Amino acid sequence: MNNAIKSTISRRILILSCSLIVALLFSLFTCTQAFADTAADESISLSATYKAKTGVTLSFTSTSADNQYSIKRATSLSGSYTELDNVTSQSGTISYTDTDVTGAHIYYYRVDQIIDDAIAVSSDVVTVKVTLSAPAKVKTTIKSSKKVKITWSKVTGANKYVIYRSTKKSGSYIKLKATKKTSYTDKTTTSGKAYYYKIMAKNTSASWAASNYSKAAAAYQKPAATTISGSSKNSKVYLTWNKVSGAKKYFIYRKTAGKKYKLIKKTKKLSYTDKKTDVGKIYKYKIIAVYTKDGKKIKSNPSNILKLRCNNVDPNGKMIALTFDDGPGPYTNAILNCLKKYDARATFFVVGSNAKNYKSILKKADSLGCEIGNHTYSHPYLSKLSASGVRSQMSKTDKIVKSATGHKTTLMRTPYGAFNSTVKSSVGKPIILWSIDTLDWKTRNTTKTVNCVMSNAKDGDIVLMHDIHEPTKNAVLKMVPRLVKKGYQLVTVSELAQYRGYKLKNGNVYHSLR
Repeated sequence: MNNAIKSTISRRILILSCSLIVALLFSLFTCTQAFADTAADESISLSATYKAKTGVTLSFTSTSADNQYSIKRATSLSGSYTELDNVTSQSGTISYTDTDVTGAHIYYYRVDQIIDDAIAVSSDVVTVKVTLSAPAKVKTTIKSSKKVKITWSKVTGANKYVIYRSTKKSGSYIKLKATKKTSYTDKTTTSGKAYYYKIMAKNTSASWAASNYSKAAAAYQKPAATTISGSSKNSKVYLTWNKVSGAKKYFIYRKTAGKKYKLIKKTKKLSYTDKKTDVGKIYKYKIIAVYTKDGKKIKSNPSNILKLRCNNVDPNGKMIALTFDDGPGPYTNAILNCLKKYDARATFFVVGSNAKNYKSILKKADSLGCEIGNHTYSHPYLSKLSASGVRSQMSKTDKIVKSATGHKTTLMRTPYGAFNSTVKSSVGKPIILWSIDTLDWKTRNTTKTVNCVMSNAKDGDIVLMHDIHEPTKNAVLKMVPRLVKKGYQLVTVSELAQYRGYKLKNGNVYHSLR
């Protein structure tokens, strides 16, 4: 073969070899490009948000349903990652919510794209600080006029709770106390006010983890109970009462025998005249102080009960108070009938050991407008007893009187008129003595008793007698019409005090009310 032919063949082989190399390189490039088309995304953009009620929500975008992703979490930046979920066959925006998170912790999240069981590409690490949940189930309980107890549910991750208070639901809240407990008693409240409480959960080692405020919990302190007083004259009943802090209105309730209390008036004033009354009829009154908050009416406890007999007493006329000690007894009923006949009233200072056997008489006396006073249970010398002994004597009789009439006594008389500083500080009621002592217990003489009263009676006098003696009963039947004829109005001790402008005070001693 000549050289020319050899040279031609060599050139052709070289050209063929080059073509093969080019084809091989093109094939390799094509395969590489095809692999690249199915390889990992260039980047994964991961975002995260935290909400207390749901958890940490992660979001990223998948470019193809053929892609596979591993969602992972670590509890430290350099710590090991744990797979939370594996996502396949999804494209577009992918969301995943991690609900297994604890307040006051920092979590680190990333997403890996997996190809052939290997990590092809990873997202940047996203750091999420999980704050504490706001305390739930916040409740308030009124413990007293000065105390409110607040309770709430435990918050996982919290080691301290801060209590805030306001007197306006949407007002500014001031810090009251920080505590590790899930309850707190606010001892600085006042009657007649509304209070609102919010709780914040904290972790002392992670100040950033503090929760939001809880929902506000309201506590409505009732207004204090007012004190009612009154009198009857000119066929009307006149009521007055004390102003109560926080109260905006006063509800007046009235009842008569055999009836229930009925609301008769709402007023902002501190007085009321009841004109819808009948002379000779007994009325009972009580008042409730009220304020309105958040659409609720907050009511006080009822005031004291005021019992009055509607009468046409002349405030400027002569008055005298007949009083009877040591009963009730077998002659008390006749005395009551006489008083009723002449539209008169008296005060009976009863001994508990006797009164327990005459409850029907107590009830009758009360219904006629007469007054029941306390004369101890067993008629001892109170000045010889301890303070607790004095209180026991009073309490036992009050219970008996209340069981018969529905209310306790408001006045007392010491047996034998004996008292000392211990008695005065322990009886808890005004001490009513007398200005005319008939000595009926000693004389047992009807005429002497009548003469004693008729010859000594003056306006404002308090007369001492005993309804357990028959001569005294006979004396009453004679003296009552004579006193009425002489222009005396026979009233109870409390009525005499009201008409003469006295405000009887516990522990004070009164002989007359002129």
